[in-house]
Amino acid sequence: MTTAREAGGVAAVPSLRGRLGRFVLLLAVIWVVVVTVVLAGWLRHEVSELLDDGLVATSEALAVVLQAAQAPTDDAPGGRVHAGPDAVAAAQDDVPFAWQLLDAEGRMLARSANAPAPHLLAQPPAASAAVPSAFFTDGPLGWRVRARPLAGGRWLLVGQRASERFEALVEVAGGTIAAALVASLALLAWLRLRLERETRPLADLGGVLARYDPLHAGDTLPPPALQELAPVHEAVRQMGGRLAAHAAAERAFSAHAAHALRTPLAGLDAQLAVAQREAPPALQPRLARLRAAVRRLAHVVTALLALFRSGGELKRVPVDVEALVARVPFEGLAMEFLPRADEPPVRPAADADLLAAALINLLDNAVRHGARRVCVQVHPAHITLRDDGPGVSDERRGHLQQALASEAAGGMAPEQALAGLGLALADRVARAHGGRLELLPAAAGFSVRLWLVPPAVAGSGGADARAG
Repeated sequence: MTTAREAGGVAAVPSLRGRLGRFVLLLAVIWVVVVTVVLAGWLRHEVSELLDDGLVATSEALAVVLQAAQAPTDDAPGGRVHAGPDAVAAAQDDVPFAWQLLDAEGRMLARSANAPAPHLLAQPPAASAAVPSAFFTDGPLGWRVRARPLAGGRWLLVGQRASERFEALVEVAGGTIAAALVASLALLAWLRLRLERETRPLADLGGVLARYDPLHAGDTLPPPALQELAPVHEAVRQMGGRLAAHAAAERAFSAHAAHALRTPLAGLDAQLAVAQREAPPALQPRLARLRAAVRRLAHVVTALLALFRSGGELKRVPVDVEALVARVPFEGLAMEFLPRADEPPVRPAADADLLAAALINLLDNAVRHGARRVCVQVHPAHITLRDDGPGVSDERRGHLQQALASEAAGGMAPEQALAGLGLALADRVARAHGGRLELLPAAAGFSVRLWLVPPAVAGSGGADARAG
C-alpha cells in the first residue's frame, strides 16, 4: 500500500535546511518578543526617572524664583495671583510642566496658565502634617506631581500630564524598539545567509554523487566539503567499488559466454546449410527459417561481444558507418546510405564497438519484422534508420518510447517488455554517448533516430564540434 509520503515523492521528504530555517525564524521571533518586553519595561522605568528628574529640576528652579519674588496676596481677584513677571513668562501652554502655589491651609495662591483650576493633589499637603519634605505622587486628574515645601508653610506643586509622559515614553520606546527590530532582522538575514552557506555542501552532494561513475576507470569522488560528509563519501566510495567489481565480473562472464557461443552457432549454421542442400523440398522452408533464426542469434552474439569489448569506457573516434555495417551483412536486406557516394562523407564521433552493437540490433530488429530495405542517414549528431516494414501505430510507438525512458530511469514499468532487446540495447548505447533512441513517426515502415549527443547540444550547434 502506497503511503502519503511515497506518493508525495521528494516533496514529502523533510528538508534539513527548511527545518533549520524554521527554527532560526522561531528563535528570531522569540528573541524579538523577549527583547521588546524587556526594552519596554526598562525604558518605562528609565523614561519615568528622567521625567521625574525634569520635575525636580523645574520645581527647584521655580522655588528659587517664587521665594525671591514678591509673595502673593490673599485678596487677589479670583484667587489667580501670579508670583511675578518671571513666573508668568515661564508659564506658557507649550511648556510640558504646570505648577500651583498653595498656602499653609491648602488654598491656591497662584498657578501657571496651563495648570488646571482644581488642586493637582486629591488632598492638599498641608492636611498631612506627617509629610516632612518633597515627595512624588499621582494626582486624581491624571498628573504626575512633585510637591515641594516652601518658606512660610507654602507648597509648590509641579506636575506633568500622564498623557504627555506616555507620549514621551512611546517616542523613546518606539525608536529604541524599532532600532532593535532592525538589528534583529539584520541578524536574522545574516543567519539565513550563513545557514544557506553552511548547508550548501549538502545540496551540492547530490550533484557530486550524480557525476560519480564507479564503473568508469579513474573516476573518483572529490574530497568531502564538510567533515560530517566524510562517512557518506566513504560509504559511497565503498559501494561504488563493490558495484564496479560486480559489473566487471558480469561483463567478463557475459563476454566469455558470448564468445563461447560464436563457434557453436557457426557450426550449427554450417550443419544447417548442409542439411538444407540434402533435405527434400518439403523441409526446405522450415530449414530456411531455422537458419535465419540462427543467423539472427549470431548477430545478437556479435553485438553483445562488441558491447562488452568496449569495457564500459566511451572512446569517441570518427566512424565510417557504412563500413561498420558492411562487416555484418544481413541477407535479404538492401541498405541505402545517405549522404550518397558523390557527397562528402559524414563520420560521426562515436565509440565504434558500441555503435556497431546498436546498429546490428536495430537492423536485426528490422529483418525480424519483415523489412526488406533500410535507408540509413548519417548526421554528425545522430543516425536515422528508416525501413519499409509494417511499422507500428502511433499508440504503440508511444508505449515503446515510454518503455525505453522508463528503463533508462531504472523503473519497473510493465511496458518495458514492449521495447525488446534490440531497441533497449540501442537506447543504452545512445545514452552511453549522452543521447537517446528516438522513435520517429512515419507514414510507412519503422523509423528510429540514434542520438550520439544530447539533442539540446545538437540544436545549439555543439554536434559539429563533437563530430571531429
